[in-house]
Amino acid sequence: MIEKLKRGILYTETFKELQSRLHSPRAEEPLVLHGVAGSLMAFVVAAVYEKVSEKKSVAQLVLLASDVERAATLRDDLELLLGSNAIRYFSNDLTHHSSPVSSAVSISQIETLRALARKENGVVVTHPAALLEKLPPPESFNKSVIEIEVNREIPFEGFLSNLTGLGFEKKDFVEGYGDFAVRGGIVDVFPFVGENPIRLEFWGNTVESIR
Repeated sequence: MIEKLKRGILYTETFKELQSRLHSPRAEEPLVLHGVAGSLMAFVVAAVYEKVSEKKSVAQLVLLASDVERAATLRDDLELLLGSNAIRYFSNDLTHHSSPVSSAVSISQIETLRALARKENGVVVTHPAALLEKLPPPESFNKSVIEIEVNREIPFEGFLSNLTGLGFEKKDFVEGYGDFAVRGGIVDVFPFVGENPIRLEFWGNTVESIR
């Protein structure tokens, strides 16, 4: 149903004219549109994104909505049109606060920053209030990312040192955000995002399980 509706709108004469103007979009040559209201904006962005994706190996668009409610609505509309994997949501509606400012962000913010830093294709939906936040340089952000997978080897002591360097505090028991505890080869970590702590079980330098 969505694909049928999408084709019905994107193949109108108006959208064909829009796509013909998108040979190579550049910031110094803005394209001004009038009369785009409601969910029609999502169709415009989808058309622009798909056109840019055809022309460039890296296609990253930023959609700046008027406020957080409008941003959330456009995110939902775009996920229907382009799929959730192509949409990133950057908002400042924090669920909690933590000590390191650069880590006090929601999961969606971290996923968005990671996608931008890695030059992954996608549309970032945001709003003015979120853009006021100070962000670390891409290089610093990439260095602070720790990727963990089952059966992957990670230097155990180095991993613990990285946690301390990122602002985590070692305790006997994990109680809140930013805590981590070590018992033998078991490491409990409460990340600065999410609702629950994570338990990692190591055998030497190999991650055996993640819960």
